[in-house]
Amino acid sequence: MLSIGGGAGDYSLSSADDARSVAQYLWDKFLGGKSNSQTLGSAVLDGIDFDIERGEPHYAAPALARGLRELSNGGKKVYLTAAPQCPFPDR
Repeated sequence: MLSIGGGAGDYSLSSADDARSVAQYLWDKFLGGKSNSQTLGSAVLDGIDFDIERGEPHYAAPALARGLRELSNGGKKVYLTAAPQCPFPDR
């Protein structure tokens, strides 16, 4: 499982096309897609954990999840998890 996102860093998803591009990158580099260089060598992950806190929230998980589902095309099972964002600090 690869966790992406979080509260730190400079990243965002600004459109559904942007989310589909990220899905393609994740598929190719981490989930067994076609790439000349796998980021983790021969290791292939089976899932992605979304913690996307920046950009347009309605593009984050839904468009990214749809993109990964389309890439798996009913073949490889890909697990998806997500961390909800709470706008109020714990006290």
